[in-house]
Amino acid sequence: MRFLAWCLRALGLLILAAGAVLAVGDAARSLASDSVRLMTISETLALAGWNTPLGQPNSANPVFTGGEQAQLMTEIGRQPACVVLGIAGFVFLAAGRAPRAARSGDPTRRI
Repeated sequence: MRFLAWCLRALGLLILAAGAVLAVGDAARSLASDSVRLMTISETLALAGWNTPLGQPNSANPVFTGGEQAQLMTEIGRQPACVVLGIAGFVFLAAGRAPRAARSGDPTRRI
């Protein structure tokens, strides 16, 4: 159980670091262009070289019909990457945190 918590915290730190790097890049880009511009998830994936079909519907999936999956993927792709990665990093960090002690004098972990 401790190893799983450690893995969640490590993954959370990596995701949070990626979000911070994207936030610094967005801040530099915004200062250079004199307007606030946040890079979206689809732009970030395209910049990383991952070709994802964010606008094409998947007809093999029976759950989404009529192009609803394409709409969902387009909406997800429009979200700012630094904000989404920052929130996801904090969620993973919180998930890997040690449980609080029942009383203030009890230790949270055994060493």
